[in-house]
Amino acid sequence: MKTSEETKKEIALKNSKTASAMLSSVIDSPDLFTDDGQEAKLKVYHITKRYFKLCLACAADEELYKNLFNPANSLAFLTNGKKTNPEYIKLKKSLEDLLKQSENPNSEELKALMEKLENTEEFINVWTDEEGNVWPGCGMILPKNTQVIFDYDIRWPTLYLSSKEVHDGAPYIIKESPLLIEAYHSDDPMGHVKKIISYDDPQSFLTLPFTEKELNNSEITLMMPSYVPNVDMILEAKASDEEKPEIIMTCS
Repeated sequence: MKTSEETKKEIALKNSKTASAMLSSVIDSPDLFTDDGQEAKLKVYHITKRYFKLCLACAADEELYKNLFNPANSLAFLTNGKKTNPEYIKLKKSLEDLLKQSENPNSEELKALMEKLENTEEFINVWTDEEGNVWPGCGMILPKNTQVIFDYDIRWPTLYLSSKEVHDGAPYIIKESPLLIEAYHSDDPMGHVKKIISYDDPQSFLTLPFTEKELNNSEITLMMPSYVPNVDMILEAKASDEEKPEIIMTCS
């Protein structure tokens, strides 16, 4: 026969599962932001949802965490889930070197290399779990030459673009914060641009002071807030005359 305590635990567990299922159905609902003019909100929602899920998954999977924080993979995790295949790069370089050295472009070695290159995927999935599920990326769009740095001390992303052809390489900074975008050159902070984003239309457009060529030749760094709770802690606080804590909280 079950004790009253065991029965309470079963009821609490059932209620917890019901609440969790209810929340999941809301979070993953295909009917969110389906009204006209809600496209921007939907983009924000999906990118944020995927990034939060990724951060939480990293706390439970050390291998995933290592891969996300590997500079060679970070950009792919945030964008479309694809990264350049190292084998493809290696084969392409070998082919280029052979073309420079070979006097006979129809050599068997050249043909074999070309065939191997044609049969090698240029881009590969950055992460596939044990069940074969492929990480689709968070959905951001960033230049291929972007370096991603994860920072536990910030809550909003900041993008730095440096080009020797523009302002002598002084970084152009784009800072995001609640309902506000700031964009300015580091050597001219007073010449900054502020753009307010209203809640009804959370989308802002900014024309960069770079040509496409200058952008591709720039050093681009994205400082990205990390929400992986692996460095977080539980705080328990109790009154001086009580044994049980009155406050239990965490900062993630």
